Amino acid sequence: MLNRENDLLDSLVEIGDKKRQLIILGEVKELDKLIQKEGIVLSNLDKQEGARFKLQQELSVAWGMKPEELVATELLKRLSGKHEDLYKPMQEAIERLDYNLTRLKAINSHNHDLLEHSLDFIA
Repeated sequence: MLNRENDLLDSLVEIGDKKRQLIILGEVKELDKLIQKEGIVLSNLDKQEGARFKLQQELSVAWGMKPEELVATELLKRLSGKHEDLYKPMQEAIERLDYNLTRLKAINSHNHDLLEHSLDFIA
């Protein structure tokens, strides 16, 4: 499940990089098309996140805990020892998720700043 979310986040990072180039070049029509594509990816990510949360709730009930208590570190702790074959792939997926979210946040912030400068220039 996390790998599918990571794939969608990779797509958003790629779109964010392309958006930056289009903002710099002032390609408004191409930027609009890319934003529409981004909306589709975001919708898919939202559906995937809903499915992930549902699975988190099911696991937490099975393990006798509240859903909000089942954080990444707790999940890894539960996998350690009993499910060693799942531990490493899950750890890698969680680290990739953290990396992707950090990257996406930086790209979005930079693109926002570029748009602000463009609007200031137009004004």
